[in-house]
Amino acid sequence: MQQPGREWSSEEYRFAFNGMEKDDEMKGEGNSYDFGARIYDPRIGRWLSRDAYESFYPHYSPYNFALNTPVQAIDPDGNLVLFINGLRTDPIEVLGGVPNPFIYDHRSWGKWNGIYRAGDAGPLREYWRTPKGKTNTFGREVDMVQKFIDRIGDDNVLYTSGSSRWQSQVRYRLKHLLKPWKYFIRTRKGDGKRKAKKFHKMVQKAKKEGKPILEKGESIKIVSHSQGGAHTRGFVEQLETYKDEEGNPLYNIEVVYDITPHQSSDFTRFQEGIRNVVYQHPSDAVSGDNDPWWLPNGGSEIGEVEGAENIIKDIMGGEGQPPCGGPEGNRCGHNVWDNDEFIFNIPSGEPGAVEYRKDKPQK
Repeated sequence: MQQPGREWSSEEYRFAFNGMEKDDEMKGEGNSYDFGARIYDPRIGRWLSRDAYESFYPHYSPYNFALNTPVQAIDPDGNLVLFINGLRTDPIEVLGGVPNPFIYDHRSWGKWNGIYRAGDAGPLREYWRTPKGKTNTFGREVDMVQKFIDRIGDDNVLYTSGSSRWQSQVRYRLKHLLKPWKYFIRTRKGDGKRKAKKFHKMVQKAKKEGKPILEKGESIKIVSHSQGGAHTRGFVEQLETYKDEEGNPLYNIEVVYDITPHQSSDFTRFQEGIRNVVYQHPSDAVSGDNDPWWLPNGGSEIGEVEGAENIIKDIMGGEGQPPCGGPEGNRCGHNVWDNDEFIFNIPSGEPGAVEYRKDKPQK
């Protein structure tokens, strides 16, 4: 709230709290801010209308601002960031050293097979940060979601799972089509298409209820890891099929960041206009080149993805780097939280940099 004797004003400067435009005509200088979807009254620290996303935050008042943490959080009205994780395993749910193929399949048993907000994402949210009380291989506590939020400038976030069956593939190959057991092979690209259909229904339902998840013109950013990279290919391909009455695309996908994707040599390029960054390590014990450990999961081979910014560099096993610990150890750079400095030390404007969102220029 503006305080007497501690104010500054200029006809040329219309913006203030959270970078939003002041609306001084009705209530006087600095007593109202226009956030687009709602008007904010700083004197009471509340909105003058209910939060359109209140159903996603049942434990908070629909009139609160930034979940009541305005010092550390902002309430942007921009894009949507979707995080798609890879294979999820648990030591308790391992059979003979091989992860149970059903427990964390993104569709099986109805367990975490949807699309979730941060407060409801459970293990899908925890996937992206170092386990509680532990550090990554480099001795750092890391929250990759928060790093992407800070760099992109948007905290409108959704989570979904790209974890698929142990024997799944990126896509069908000719040899699969010639075998009778082809119907038992799961393609992670197909999983992604099914998830996109669910996302589309979710978006359209929210729109009809007057609680839009995406406003007109807003873009989608996707961050994937491991198996989630192939899942993302199907997700994007399906979203591109949805058009409005005039034949224009319903969804604007701005960028896809793929972190240590599995079987990247099978990836196809995205359509023109979608930026794609692929971060890979040749010695990666899970998604690196031809590691026999992953033969039941379709083998392992990295490759430069056509049309993408391919950032390929080892972060373990070299001179001055931590030693590779193998698939049952530190996985030689595959773990998402070990890639924090590898990704976020790339300066803005350089290939591979995580950039600020385009539709709302940084002030």
